[in-house]
Amino acid sequence: MKIANLTRAASLIALVAMSACKSLDVVNPNEPDARRALTDPAALEALAGGTLRSWSNTYQGMEAAGVLTTQAQSYSSSWNNYNMNFYSSLDGDGTRGTRGWQNDPAAAGRTSVEWQWTGYYSTLSSATDVVKSIRIDNVVHRERVGYQARRSDCPAHAGGVALRHRAQLRQGVYRRRDRRPRDAGVFRSQAAA
Repeated sequence: MKIANLTRAASLIALVAMSACKSLDVVNPNEPDARRALTDPAALEALAGGTLRSWSNTYQGMEAAGVLTTQAQSYSSSWNNYNMNFYSSLDGDGTRGTRGWQNDPAAAGRTSVEWQWTGYYSTLSSATDVVKSIRIDNVVHRERVGYQARRSDCPAHAGGVALRHRAQLRQGVYRRRDRRPRDAGVFRSQAAA
């Protein structure tokens, strides 16, 4: 009997406590939804500028560029800044002159890989949002002729370059995938093809 009364009292207290709680479904004013944020032309223009800035920082940042230059042995670092000493080191017997990327999340040299991956992914994501808002959702910046096309071409270019750099770094830079003869690289327009 005593346990039954204790259980009833605990259940009643829990019920009162749960009814006193407010709903946890709260709108966060610091995180606007993408649909509303990407309809503002000024915010869209700022996002387009940030797209180019994030690509430039990823491409020229020492976390990426420093490692690539030491792998090519055109730059040296004795203190392993940005993992440059690790990636530029040679084997003792001289049989291998390069280091592969350390993709393991537990590896110390992974930060050089993560820098490029997150930077190019961020660039591509922002460029896709801007181009979609301009070309599909018809967010118009100005009424001048050609202005809207230029505004959407710039992030589209940044997104394409980000894809190229990601593919180049991950798919083997030294391998030629094109099977055509080397002298067949003549430019042809789409109209001629």
